[in-house]
Amino acid sequence: MDLSEILKLSVEERLELMAQIWNTIPTDPDHPNLESWQLRFAEKRLEEHRRDGGGIPAREAVERIRNRLKKGS
Repeated sequence: MDLSEILKLSVEERLELMAQIWNTIPTDPDHPNLESWQLRFAEKRLEEHRRDGGGIPAREAVERIRNRLKKGS
């Protein structure tokens, strides 16, 4: 089904289709629908985080990003 076919559906039919699609998205955070390389990457990053510790508070991370963006503009 392509977009032109979807747009021919009534609003009610499109809402039903949307609900059906939404229900196919996994909601279990322990079993996300990831490619094997994505899972390996995430596991490696988690391992590095646990090994190296900490990180920085979210506010500090946001501030760093904002400062980088200001310098880039």
